[in-house]
Parts: sequence; structure tokens; C-alpha cells
Amino acid sequence: MNINLKDAKILIVDDEPANIEILEDLLDLNGYLNFKSLSDSRKVQDTINSEKPDLLLLDLMMPHFNGFQIMENLKAKGLIDGFMPIMVLTADITTETKQNALLAGASDFLTKPFDLTEVSLRIRNLLFTVYLLIQQRDYNIILEERVRERTAELRQLNSELIKAKEKAEENNKLKTFFLSNISHEFRTPLISILGFSQILGSELDNNDYKEYAKLINDSGSRLEKTLNDLIFLTDIESKKIGATFSKIDLIEYVKVLSGEFQHRIENNGLKYETHFEEPQLELYTDKELLKYVLDNVIDNSIKYTKKGSVKLEVLKDFDDGQSIVIIKVSDTGIGIDSESLKKIFQAFRQGSEGYSRKYDGMGIGLTVCKQFIEILHGKIDISSIPGMGTDVYIKLPAVHTEDELKEKIEIKRQEIIELVTSIETSKPHLLLVEDNYGNRVLYQKILQEDFDVVMAIDGISAIAMTEVNNYDIILMDINLGPGIDGIETFNRIKKFANYKDVPIVAVTAFGAMDERSKFISYGFADYIQKPVLKEEFIALIYNHTKNH
Repeated sequence: MNINLKDAKILIVDDEPANIEILEDLLDLNGYLNFKSLSDSRKVQDTINSEKPDLLLLDLMMPHFNGFQIMENLKAKGLIDGFMPIMVLTADITTETKQNALLAGASDFLTKPFDLTEVSLRIRNLLFTVYLLIQQRDYNIILEERVRERTAELRQLNSELIKAKEKAEENNKLKTFFLSNISHEFRTPLISILGFSQILGSELDNNDYKEYAKLINDSGSRLEKTLNDLIFLTDIESKKIGATFSKIDLIEYVKVLSGEFQHRIENNGLKYETHFEEPQLELYTDKELLKYVLDNVIDNSIKYTKKGSVKLEVLKDFDDGQSIVIIKVSDTGIGIDSESLKKIFQAFRQGSEGYSRKYDGMGIGLTVCKQFIEILHGKIDISSIPGMGTDVYIKLPAVHTEDELKEKIEIKRQEIIELVTSIETSKPHLLLVEDNYGNRVLYQKILQEDFDVVMAIDGISAIAMTEVNNYDIILMDINLGPGIDGIETFNRIKKFANYKDVPIVAVTAFGAMDERSKFISYGFADYIQKPVLKEEFIALIYNHTKNH
């Protein structure tokens, strides 16, 4: 395989023609030229021997030979060696299945129905890995290091999956039973139900039939939402979900969503009201996680309100000296009694339960909402009066005002002055700004032999440290969680006279093709994408410090 990844040979193995068609269309759309598909798993071995693919896209549940048997056969013949990675694409999302697939030799694992953008990006990443292995396979030391790293990663992943599985079984046997036994049977037909009902709705002329198609699609979407809630709950417990923070104007963001909210609310015969205390309120958040929470809260208000209104307000307040924003959703519905409020965030609990329950749903939406808000470093509270209505309060940290920011930087600067010690070293002085503990440990290990490395866990600490100390180069993570991001931190540091010529390199997981030019246009000296190779990392840093 040459450096043009689009020439890579890709083999698709799936017994469902619809799945093969989707993957072929995706590969064709992304410019891949050499791909082949098999629906008969008995032909896999002969095809691999003759075609020698660079990547295998493999289903698990198939007649004749399932995915596990295929991987077992490949492993026995020495073909699972990193030069033909296997991406498992399956409707079975249980932790046990994922663990067994990875242990059997899979390089990656995705569940159906999958996000096509994510599949495309993962295919690209796997093929690029193969390219690097081919280029370096003659260098035994590098190859052995990669094997050790991969083994360590698999051991770590295996350990995390075992812990997640044990926790899921201990905390919620009902959920585990559901996921392990019927999730696959739900997801496979859902692909066709949702897809073909959309097609029918757009192509049918008969209005009655169009309405029937819509009802089918709505029911399928409801079932998919329930399954997604269960998956979210499992992923949260196993710590697989994190937030990608970016600065947004919350007022503008909520106004954009309000069009959709208003349509849903008014379609149910209710009045929709909004109130914004400020014309603009900025915060760092993950827009997708926040939208999931707002969607669930609004849906609950609609579900439990038969007449009256649903009101959405965005307010500003202070909590322990920190500016916060409050998103308040109020309804005039049936309300919640005090006993039910105590268990409102517990999974699989509702105000009415058992055979007498009055409302649809499995009672896990608010459980996931609470977990998501905590990931966003916020809180969610509910108050209610039976027969009068319910108020939901979502509280999130707002962007610091200038005065708050200056105060926090000064406090941190005083702390650094008290701790600073003078240590003479011939190594270049390097400041690494990174909020992830694991990444800090890794980079410290990679860089400590060649550089005098100092860590800052957030933007405020980085600004304070550059006021007190001089560094030869700064490595700046961009997504620093709540507070200020790497770009704002960069802009403030560059205002210091002694840092105008100090190179600051963006080290980030953002991976679009135009990212490097974008960061260079901001003024960064360079850009490197995570994950990084040790040799590439050190070479880049030396390149910017050799004349400094």
C-alpha cells in the first residue's frame, strides 16, 4: 500500500445486502478505489489469500461462519498481525461482545446503526496505521516498541471493560439482561424500519399511506431513542463518554433550538414561552450533550402536561463567587410528589410504575441527563408541586468575566511565587498546558529526558505561570474543559512582552485537514495532532527551540 490511502484494498464481509450497500456507497463517496464485498462468509479465507486486503470490515452475526470464527481462523494462520486491521461492525452492543471481539483480534468496534462520518474517520485512521507499519516494519526496534505499546493498550482496555462489565452487572441486572439478549434483535430490523419508512414517506402520493409511514418511523425512532438511552447509561458507567468543550453564546444557541421546541410543544396543544435575562451569556460546553439534556427535559414537560404551557428561561446567577447560567424549564403539568422526587434520577424509575403506570418510557432519560450535566461540570435540580407543575433547573459555569478572570489569575500567580524554586538546567524549558491527567503523565514520560518539563492543568494556571517564569516553548492543548480554552490562553500569553517571540505549539485532537493552517493563522508556531509519535513530537519541539 502506498501513501495514497484511497488505493488501499478494503474487504467488506456482511450477510445483509443493505449493510453492504451502505458501506460501498460510503467508500465510493470518500474516494476509495479498491473495495470488494462478500455476503458468504465461507469465501472469506480464499478472498483474503488472493486479494490480500489492507482492511477488513467484518460483521459478527452471520450464517456458516460468524465473525469470531473468521478471526480465530485468521489468527491461526498468522494474519492478525497489524498489517490487515479488522473493524467489527455489529448490532450487538454488549460489553462482553466488544471485549471478546477485541481479544479475538479486532482493531476497532462499532455498533449498528452507526454514524457514517465516524466510520469514515476510523477507516482512515486504521489505514494510516497500516501505512506506518509497512513503512517501519524493517526497523525491529520501532516495531517491537509498537507491539509493546499496543499490548499495553489492549491490557488497559481489557481491564477497563472488565470493570465496566462488573459494575453494570452489579448496579443494574435488568439493563444488562436486556442489552445482552435482545439489543441485537432490535437494532438489526431498526435499520430497515427507519430507512424504508423514510423512503416510503417521501415517495408515496396517498396522504393516508404517507401518514402510516410517518407513524412507523415515529415508532421506530422512539424505540431507537430507548436503546440509545440504555447505551448512554452503559457508556457513562464505564467512563466512555467525555465532553468536547467549546465557547458558545447560550442565548443564541437556545434561540436556535427554540424553533424545534416550539413546534413540538404547540403540536401538543400547549403554549411555549421563553425569557432571556441577558442579551448574551457565554459558557464553555458540549453542545451535543447539552442538546440531549434539553430535548429530554422538554419531552418530559410535554409528556406530563395536558394543558397550559411550557416555559424556557435562561438566567444568570452567582455560586461561590463564580458566574453561572441557569436554564429553567417550567411546565403546568401534573407535578411530582415528594416521594417520587427522591428517586427521579434513579434509572428505570417513574412516578407511576408497574402495570398501573400511566406514561410511556423506561425511566432512564433523566438519569442520563444528570450524568451528562455532571460531565459538563454542572448541576440539575427539580422542584415540583403535585397538580401545579414542575420546574427543572440546569446550572452550568459561565465564562469568567474579565474581573473574575484577573482575580483567579492573580490568586494562582501568588501561589506559584510561593512555590517557585530556582533550578539550573541546560535542557530547554518547556511548559505543557494539558487538562487530561493521563496525557500529562504520557507526555512527561516522553519528554523528560530531553526537556525540563513543567505542567499547567488549565488556562488560568498557564497564564499565571508565564507571568512568573520564562519558558523556551509552550505546548498548548486547545480543549481545556470549562474556563478558558487554549486559543484564549494563547492570546493572553502573547500579550506579555517576553513571550512575543516564544513559540507556542497547538497540541490537539482536532483532526480536520485544514486544522494546521487554521492554527497557524491564529499565530501558533505549529500544530500537532493527538495521538503523537515520540520521535515526531521531540523533533518538532527541537525544531522550534534550536534557535531560541
